[in-house]
Order: sequence, then structure tokens, then C-alpha cells
Amino acid sequence: MTRHESGAVITEQEAEAVVGVFLSLLQLALFPVQMVLHGVVVTWLWQWFIVPMFNWPALSIPSAIGLSLTTHYLTGRQPRVGRKTSYEEQLQELLSGFMFAILVLVSGWIVSAFL
Repeated sequence: MTRHESGAVITEQEAEAVVGVFLSLLQLALFPVQMVLHGVVVTWLWQWFIVPMFNWPALSIPSAIGLSLTTHYLTGRQPRVGRKTSYEEQLQELLSGFMFAILVLVSGWIVSAFL
């Protein structure tokens, strides 16, 4: 048991429930941000590589978000529902999505400089 600053006693289960709710709300709040970030990354990668190679039109960010959602769905990249993970693993997975998008964008920018 943990004593709250107000003097109330909080059980481990209550503390875990609060952390779980917080992480769920954080994931819900950051999902649109992550979708837009992925859309921006796909838009830039498309502009750097697909447009010059195939002479296809550029993608808007909403089109890139749709393309990203479609490829995730078709390739079976879905959230792991029902798998028990620790809160640290959930937070790490959430942050790694942002870090991977930024890493791909920077890598694409470096490669595009050599084209």
C-alpha cells in the first residue's frame, strides 16, 4: 500500500488502475498525432523517391495517411490485443513509433540528397 499526499491509502491495484487509465488516455490522445506524423513521413518519402522515379503525382497528407492505414491493414500490422504487457513496455512501444517515424524521415532525407 502507498500513502497518498492527502493521507489516503492507495492499494497497489488502485495505483495500477490509475496508471493503466493514464496510459490508455495518452495512447488515445497521441493516436491522431502519430497518424499525422506517419502521413507527413509518407508524403515526404513519396515526394523524394516515387515522384522522380515514376513521375506519379505527389501525395497530400490525408492521402498519405490513407495509404499508410491501408498498408498497415493489408500487411497485418495490427495492435496486439489481449497480450499482457507491462506499463513500461506499453510506453516504450508508444514512444518507439514516434522515434521510428523520425528515423525513417531523416534516413530518407539523407538518401534523397544522393539522388
